[in-house]
Amino acid sequence: MALRIIPIILALIISFNAISIPTKANAETLTLWPLSETTPSHVYAVWININKLLIAIAEENLEDQVKLTRIKSLTLTKVEGKIPREVLGQVNKFRIVLDHNRLLHRLSPSSNSRDLSSKAMQPRTVFINSLLVLDSLQEWELITYGNGIPFAPFYRFDIRESIETSDVFSQVVLATKRLELLTQ
Repeated sequence: MALRIIPIILALIISFNAISIPTKANAETLTLWPLSETTPSHVYAVWININKLLIAIAEENLEDQVKLTRIKSLTLTKVEGKIPREVLGQVNKFRIVLDHNRLLHRLSPSSNSRDLSSKAMQPRTVFINSLLVLDSLQEWELITYGNGIPFAPFYRFDIRESIETSDVFSQVVLATKRLELLTQ
């Protein structure tokens, strides 16, 4: 039930064009910023947490220690020159793998969002889609494994400085590899 509320919350965020998130530095304080000021650093923070969640799912559920070690030992592949549209394309590749596994458990495909306010792809569009993927991944974990991994830590974001779009792309590729290996 609680997981179904998240898309409603995201719809409200989009309506008000601002978001409030807890940061790792101070989990008690919510930081409000306009979605128009979303940077690759915000998107990167979501994908860091998606990668952490994938490792937590693997640690909690895999009996195959070789597979678990492989998932945990995967590393970033450095790329250069990526743009937000390419990152969103990679997010959609992750979503395809996730949705295939969601359908196996009779879950609907994950939600996605398009930015209709701009012709150029914006980081906010990738950010919102990344949050929707995080929500869908957590719902899939709950239905598939039912272990009750606490989800709150994956919504505390460590916003780092000097993150480029290519850094986000690398995080999404890493998460896609982890999910593919986890679901093989």
